[in-house]
Amino acid sequence: MLRRRATITEQWDPGFETALMAALDAAPDGAPDGAAVAWGGGRDPRRFFPALRGRVHVLDLDRLDTQEPAAAVAALRRAGVALVVTDRTLPRVAPWLEPDLSRLRVRLRDGLDTPGFAPLALSSGWALHRLVDPAAGPARPDADGAALVARARALLADPATSDTDIDDHGGGAVTVTLLRPEGGPLAERTAADLAGAVAALRRDWPALRVEAAAMEDLALPESLAAAAVSLRLGVSVARDPCLLADRDVAALPWLIDLGRDGLAAGTVAVGPEAVLADGLTSPVLHLEALLRRLDPARFLRPARSAAVARTRPQVVFEAAWRAADDVPLWRRRADAWTEPAPAAAPLRLVRGQPLWSVESVDRTALRRALALGARRLVADQRPDGSFRPFHRPDASAAPAGVPALARHVPVPLALLRAYRRLGDAALLDAAGRGLAHGLERRAQAGRRTLAFLVLTLVELAELGHLGGWRPLLAELGAALARPEAAPPERAADDADGDAEAETSGTADAVAALALARLFALAVRSGEPDSPLGPVARGAVARLRDAWETWAADRTDADGPDGGIHPEAAREGLTSAAPWLAAAAGAVFEATADAEAAQTVRTVQDWIERTVLVTPARCPAPDWLGGLFTRPGGLPTVAGCHGLMTAAAALTVARSDAEAEARRRAARLGARFCLQLQVDGPATRDALPAAVAAAVGGFRFGLGQALVRTDWSARVVMALADAEAALWPMAAGEEAAA
Repeated sequence: MLRRRATITEQWDPGFETALMAALDAAPDGAPDGAAVAWGGGRDPRRFFPALRGRVHVLDLDRLDTQEPAAAVAALRRAGVALVVTDRTLPRVAPWLEPDLSRLRVRLRDGLDTPGFAPLALSSGWALHRLVDPAAGPARPDADGAALVARARALLADPATSDTDIDDHGGGAVTVTLLRPEGGPLAERTAADLAGAVAALRRDWPALRVEAAAMEDLALPESLAAAAVSLRLGVSVARDPCLLADRDVAALPWLIDLGRDGLAAGTVAVGPEAVLADGLTSPVLHLEALLRRLDPARFLRPARSAAVARTRPQVVFEAAWRAADDVPLWRRRADAWTEPAPAAAPLRLVRGQPLWSVESVDRTALRRALALGARRLVADQRPDGSFRPFHRPDASAAPAGVPALARHVPVPLALLRAYRRLGDAALLDAAGRGLAHGLERRAQAGRRTLAFLVLTLVELAELGHLGGWRPLLAELGAALARPEAAPPERAADDADGDAEAETSGTADAVAALALARLFALAVRSGEPDSPLGPVARGAVARLRDAWETWAADRTDADGPDGGIHPEAAREGLTSAAPWLAAAAGAVFEATADAEAAQTVRTVQDWIERTVLVTPARCPAPDWLGGLFTRPGGLPTVAGCHGLMTAAAALTVARSDAEAEARRRAARLGARFCLQLQVDGPATRDALPAAVAAAVGGFRFGLGQALVRTDWSARVVMALADAEAALWPMAAGEEAAA
């Protein structure tokens, strides 16, 4: 399974030279210096590709980083440059998160979206890009998408309409999709009814493809003009396909963005949506699923290991893969927009989902997301108080690895945190029934599960609804203060990629938070000298010492990643971070202990410095605000941990400047969480029906068709913490009043 990124080494892929020769034949010539190709540093491509001799223009990529894309491309075109060749072996790849993905040479090396540069071929050692108009790439303004959708709607309403002011987008194929108002594409069975209108569209757009027609229960009139008024439109524009000449199975998944990229080989093509139904989380599994749909006989072989064969009966046949240059493999991507409602302003899509901006994260958006998420949890509650564990296309496949009770206990706590902010009585009722279900099974509880039960009881006590559970809170709190009384739960690394090992310190961090909240409750009840005080402070101090040891234990300190932590330490730190920060924050609230406040700052500083996806190190626009996690490790929804730590750090900020930095981090984290939520119709179009029905839930990861209730609960907690920190309520305003 892919864990960390290996160093790029030249394997000499013949397919790349073929692609280069074809691009040279199509490139314009006759520049003042005779050059048609820019060389971006590193090894001199003229040594490897004789056809480049006399046609190469040396390119300073570092200098281009300081220019606007339009100015940089214009300067290259004035020099006669049409193509750019870069050495992919430089700069060396970071094994985890690239420290500066805003650098042009890094983005070209990895074939990432770069305004003005369209990737044509990526081999193990070289990258080939074609210069394009920067405004016609993935960074084109949303207004351009609005113009495309408006043109399609005008043509549907009146086939005689023609608008020649809109360019042809480089000749890329344009797809117009007719969508149901409530979300999802229309069935194609009655497409014949649209023949006249579709023909008119194709006359105006020769490359147009229309995916359309009617639901089984929708009577579509012969004239599309009347029907289109009540339908939503989506438009996508295909980009130049990129040849994937690198046939190394350890490297190739890093070039295929899960949920964004489809593949084509020979005459067969599959889009990224084809594997949504598989609920995949790993790029390797994603690659295998795409190849299975392309040509399994050529590219796959039976798994030799019985353990692997249980979940992956066929794996990549690398020997055949590397010999398959006669069957080029192409990466396919498109820019897309969709109307959130009929005739409404279209939204830009990434991985089939509308893209949230940081600026759009205000209190209204946050509270709406919090309410939707909490109501999803209520809707998923069963009559016995338990919760439906997941929404996935294949409902027969149950998540494995983590005990059912461990998945259950975060949900009642999340409902109470949401109730504190929203005051919805249904949340309080569902939380009570969920807590009762968990308490009945507390004999099965490990340390982390016990801590969640205590936290939920503390939350009820603070809200004034503890009732007859008061003696039980004292009993469980005393048990939690004795670590030996609750054995650790087995470390989990399950089929969904949810790895939260007890050895990582997560259980101890959640336990420390429960003890700290118990102590803060005692202080508010007039017991400042409660014996829980030394216990809580000691638990936080031990975790702080352990944290400093983990954070100091770096590998490859002189490498390109600047000493990024090894896999186990990175996941342990990320998993424990929100609970440790919240525990230290609770101790600070009860005692005004400056050392506790500094612990919160230390944790948040590590998050911002090491794993938070900022604009400077963002591989794709929808990753902004998330936390980097290795493929197959913590799910991308674990980005909510960053939001939780940022909220805790905001509450202990000492200065306006520090508070502003924490607010910025909190808004980044909130943006990422909202990106994962199943919300309006536009978020459901690309999802299978079983997952699209989970309105309010949070997807397990970007590009994944899976909603897991326990992780949705964590996001709800994070949103509640963020709303409380960013917009504190006046005394008496909370539901507890």
